[in-house]
Amino acid sequence: MQFGPPRLAGDFKAFRELTAATADPYGWSILLRLGLSIGLTLRDERTNDLITGEPLLLALQTALTVLRLDAQTRLLRLLLETLAENPRRYRDPQTGQPLTTYNVEVPAGLPRELIDLTSLPDLAFPLAIPANGRFLLPLASDLPLNLSAKGTNQPIIGRASQVALQTALNAIVADPQNTQDVLMVAHWPAHLFVELLVQPGRCFSPEPGSLAADSLLAMVQLSLRPRIEPYLHYGVITLQGPARSQLELVMELDPGISYTLIDQANAAAGEQTLPPPGQPLATSILQPVTLPLNGRTRLLFRYPTGKPPRIEQLHFRLNQAITLPNAAQPGLDPRTTRVLAAFASAFPGLSLSQVLANSGFTLDDRAGGSLQVPILAFRSFQGSLTASQRQALRELLQISLSAQDAGLANALVDLTITSLEPFSVSDPRSTYFRVPADLAADLASAGSRRGQQWRQIRLYLESINSTDPTLPAIAVPTDEAGIAKILPDVLAWSQRFFDASGDHPDQVAGPWLVTAYPRISTPSYASPDASGRLKYDHLLSDRWAHNYRYYIRPSSRYDLLWQSLLESPDLFPRPLGQAPQPRRELDTFVLSARSLADLEGQLPSTVVDALYPLENQRYIGESRFLAAVATVAAPSAMPSKLPCWRRWKPSPMYCPIPRPVG
Repeated sequence: MQFGPPRLAGDFKAFRELTAATADPYGWSILLRLGLSIGLTLRDERTNDLITGEPLLLALQTALTVLRLDAQTRLLRLLLETLAENPRRYRDPQTGQPLTTYNVEVPAGLPRELIDLTSLPDLAFPLAIPANGRFLLPLASDLPLNLSAKGTNQPIIGRASQVALQTALNAIVADPQNTQDVLMVAHWPAHLFVELLVQPGRCFSPEPGSLAADSLLAMVQLSLRPRIEPYLHYGVITLQGPARSQLELVMELDPGISYTLIDQANAAAGEQTLPPPGQPLATSILQPVTLPLNGRTRLLFRYPTGKPPRIEQLHFRLNQAITLPNAAQPGLDPRTTRVLAAFASAFPGLSLSQVLANSGFTLDDRAGGSLQVPILAFRSFQGSLTASQRQALRELLQISLSAQDAGLANALVDLTITSLEPFSVSDPRSTYFRVPADLAADLASAGSRRGQQWRQIRLYLESINSTDPTLPAIAVPTDEAGIAKILPDVLAWSQRFFDASGDHPDQVAGPWLVTAYPRISTPSYASPDASGRLKYDHLLSDRWAHNYRYYIRPSSRYDLLWQSLLESPDLFPRPLGQAPQPRRELDTFVLSARSLADLEGQLPSTVVDALYPLENQRYIGESRFLAAVATVAAPSAMPSKLPCWRRWKPSPMYCPIPRPVG
């Protein structure tokens, strides 16, 4: 079992530096110090063998399922008893009056006491958080219970039935005797992460979906992680069309609500506040947009819950009035004649003004005027055009607009604007926005939901301080000025929990099953496959696509230990007067075809020919290698200066350390 590391005394800034994201990308170091994460291995209680692979996963799943079902069983039994007899004499938490009891009828086909939860696979306890911050356990709507009033047997249905269930559950939750069961059912699953640790050699794989139980370490990490609960939401609108197209979006905003906009094609504007500071009460904003050279941009929005911005209209500015050529005018050039004929064929009996008016466009064709259209009418207009109509409309607009307005011809035909598409608070695009201006004030308010969460963080962090008052200690501010001072650094420090946590704020789910791998390899048990082998996949990052060949010699710490024992003069003393023996040679020597080819021209041909029988044979130690060479090579063919063998070194690819061969 893994325990939290010791913490040196220091303030909040020192703690953030100690647990920086560069060294702790998953937040384990923080959670360990707060008592919210633990790593463990399982062993067989009879044989003491490690539990690895599939048995490890099955054991975890069984334990978590039993714990949760037992808690559900106890709560469900207590609920039925409270509704029927109220043996604990619960009172309504709001009125203080004793709870009303009912006749509780269980439909046929279900166990009378509803204790065997395996027969109720759809039973659920969704989490709800009321204004007072208490966790409630409203039963799922499919729980088959029938209530009736005692004495009259009048059925309790509809809203009255929901109130009866909710009141009983409120009383059960408020009872300290049930705290552990309530946490297990309603609270812990949403925060519990079962983190399976992948062997570093298996974190890359050439085959998709190849992660298996034997890819894991024989240990697992259990963490209680923060649950993401956004109070601001994010959305994106994508615009795509001809490059440098210019238009204006008419956006409707809720009164008194502040919105944030980022136009990714307008980096100079940065983050914009809507409505603008000079128009704080405006509910209709005209937002100009210019498409970049690639013809595509995104508008990112941040807005309060349930109040997204709405695009109502599009405006296309006109520098000069639209001038239509007259088909009856003599002397028209052939291109104009062809364009007019094509338009008449595509839109029989209609002029350009009629086509636009029928599609919802409002034309103010004066100089400095605009062409306006509701967004829904614009999408309908584009969707109704055939290919021939698109081309005919485009060509007629091109010869009718001034040079300054020529881009409008393609924009009306090719521009596409998507609806607002929400994206998650854990999406990387949410980090493009600055810290909300009112966030510090919201966290400082003890009555707000965010303020309560901030004070819970404070309790966790300050609980690890030393009891020695003379040592530095963590102090988390709760006033607005103090929070504003550290808030940017705290948000950057806590970003890892957004990156490595689930994002399901609207429902209870979990426990979450995730995978990770330790970036620093320490001795730990791994899960071999059925044949006892460990597989290692190594990712090659080579921009030139070289071919590599690796020779691997396994060497464990026990091999090094035995080697050091062999060299110990205390264990193996030499006789008196004997010279010190050379260190034991453990290097491997191999004479490859490439090495033989390299020796051509450096040694006599008779020697090289004699060496060919030794090709690809392995020799442990240089002395054995030279002895084998001297045996196969005739003494008369050996060079006169034997030290040339010392000057020749084996190819680097046969060094004991694996290295690439280009």
